[in-house]
Amino acid sequence: MMSKRDSSPMAIGILLACIVLIANGCKTSSSSEPEPVVDVVYVAGSTCNGSSISFPCYWRDGARTDLSVIDGSKGGWGSSVFVTSAGDVYVSGGAVNSSNVSVPCYWKNGARNELGVMDPSKGGSGVSVFVSASDVYVAGIVYNSSYRSIPCYWKNGARMDLSVINPANNGWAQSVFVSGSDVFVAGCSVGSSNDIPCYWKNGARTDLSVIDPAQQSWAYWVTVSSAGDVYVAGHTAVSMMAYVPSYWKNGARIDLSVIDPAQRGYAYSLCLSASGDVHIAGATANVPCTWKNGARADLSMQDATTKWGEAYSICLSSAGDVYIAGFTGNNAGEQTPCVWKNGVRTDLSVLAPNEENRAESVCIANK
Repeated sequence: MMSKRDSSPMAIGILLACIVLIANGCKTSSSSEPEPVVDVVYVAGSTCNGSSISFPCYWRDGARTDLSVIDGSKGGWGSSVFVTSAGDVYVSGGAVNSSNVSVPCYWKNGARNELGVMDPSKGGSGVSVFVSASDVYVAGIVYNSSYRSIPCYWKNGARMDLSVINPANNGWAQSVFVSGSDVFVAGCSVGSSNDIPCYWKNGARTDLSVIDPAQQSWAYWVTVSSAGDVYVAGHTAVSMMAYVPSYWKNGARIDLSVIDPAQRGYAYSLCLSASGDVHIAGATANVPCTWKNGARADLSMQDATTKWGEAYSICLSSAGDVYIAGFTGNNAGEQTPCVWKNGVRTDLSVLAPNEENRAESVCIANK
């Protein structure tokens, strides 16, 4: 079964998770005990209506908010969520206009902001959002007049196109992370014929090692530790059907365990604990899973006999709880978006059962 990351530019991406503390302060009770910290779980993704039209949305503690689109008969999608310390909710994604062109955008507290493209007749997609101070960064792609995808990011709406191996071929930007004044973007670009994972730091591209350069490999996620180490999650391929989930630390690749080496595996998202543990969300042999320091734990699905699911996004709460967003499918071909907390799955509401319902990104705030 193909991953949604292999399907279409609209569904590219993976998706951005974050840990944000919304500071309401510690109120003192009569016993002088601080009030307990309560996690607020935000998940971004898409839900389809009964006509199989996809709409961007986010869930806050399971309550769904559907986001505005350009044309209700065309719909759109959500790809990433970021919540600031002030409580503002940002979601990246795209919306389709009446000409069937995908328009990259982000929503702030439900208000849609459309982003500039290279060719309005070809459009683009917003894949990942990150907010630093008051600056809004969105990573994604735009299409040129030849319908070649150009990796890029927007800072407060101003677009910066990123370099690729071969300007005649495609490139993709999947994730954005800001550390101080440095902007990191993860993605890939096509070399002579195949996708090579990479990341850009302030526009300068670093291509990452792969098992076989003749196969398709991707980078989906980038984050930077407090010590300045650059972590990238993705996959590197052995063959057309055998993908190895991997992550790179400062360019050194670590391959992860899989259920079946002959099937596809993906590492979609990565986060670090305060003690330096490396947590990764992904999938192997169509089973959603997580790795902690390389040790894999497979996640529950709707139907154990129907192995169909993916874990797209992972983050940790201030208390160390592990949250993962993704989907699981049933034998009717329907996907249900869900979030796992420490391995326990909670399914999320949708407009109607559909194979395109999915949760792409999770972010934890506190109240």
